[in-house]
Amino acid sequence: MKRFINILLSFFGLDKEPQLPIFYGFGKDATGGLGGKKYGVKNEAELRAAINQNHARIIILKSQINLTSKLNIYYNNITLLGRGDNASIMGSSVNVFCKNFVFHNIHFAALDQDNTSNHDTLGFRASAENGVVDRCIFSFGVDENLDVWGGKNITIQYCINAHALNNSIHDKGAHSMGMLIGDNAKNISVLYNVFAHNVERHIRIGEGATVESIGNIFYDFKDACVLSPNTNSTIINNVYLKGKQTPASKLIDCTSNENVKVYVSGNVNDYGAKEVHNDVLEVLINEPEIYSGAPIPSTENAATNWIKTVRPERPYATYILKEIIHKKGKVIDKPEEVSHYFNI
Repeated sequence: MKRFINILLSFFGLDKEPQLPIFYGFGKDATGGLGGKKYGVKNEAELRAAINQNHARIIILKSQINLTSKLNIYYNNITLLGRGDNASIMGSSVNVFCKNFVFHNIHFAALDQDNTSNHDTLGFRASAENGVVDRCIFSFGVDENLDVWGGKNITIQYCINAHALNNSIHDKGAHSMGMLIGDNAKNISVLYNVFAHNVERHIRIGEGATVESIGNIFYDFKDACVLSPNTNSTIINNVYLKGKQTPASKLIDCTSNENVKVYVSGNVNDYGAKEVHNDVLEVLINEPEIYSGAPIPSTENAATNWIKTVRPERPYATYILKEIIHKKGKVIDKPEEVSHYFNI
């Protein structure tokens, strides 16, 4: 029987430790479930059972998993690994409370089907520490697509953040939000990601947070980066591209300049905006105080170079990049407006 089980594990690729890309940023030392038990899951019940194990584990998804309610991850030392172009967790929010996590190649999509008005697609809470989210997609959030509310030493790299729902079911009305880094989040790295067709929060940095934002592409937005009081951030070589929305005339702005520090360098745009608005009074000019040592990419041909680096295989991902290159697409209210690129 043991030999038969080993043959099955080998057939499904579950006998091998997954080979992951290089990680950067403040979360780069995360190991997730490395060395732990491996689980192949194909439905919500199996996913929840594997997540709720209190030991190191690698959970492998090869298909779409539809949630009936929010999914909370409490236990430490976890890898969520998507294989193929259909590995996804859809239908509700995923909230992370654990330490030492790695998420790779998964499409997270909250959707609007359970009438919950404050769904974040993927959210990190105050206890979340030491993790990497790599080559994932966040879309169709009712609140934010991505929310880091507290937590520390977290890297978001090579991901796509797109189509946060606008006129959907949020109790505030129109509410298409890309990424919120909440109060007192520490050492959050936002590296080499693509943001498209969200209205605001590109990114919004909450009070007391420390953040680096390097080499990201922002397309078709209204408001770009907004800094709250008592923040310290590093914003380098990001590319801001105009879409159908009329963007604000400033890339980096403040809610109020109360102990705000920011190091700014090399950020470019194609619509004549100022890099830093004059209400940001303390712009560091010598070196950043918040910097993990992550590589700094060129801003030339950013979208084309992103495709060559990441080599996205998912139809939804290639669709987003083509829209950026050809200046197409728009903010949406319902997932069904682009659902031909995946299954709902």
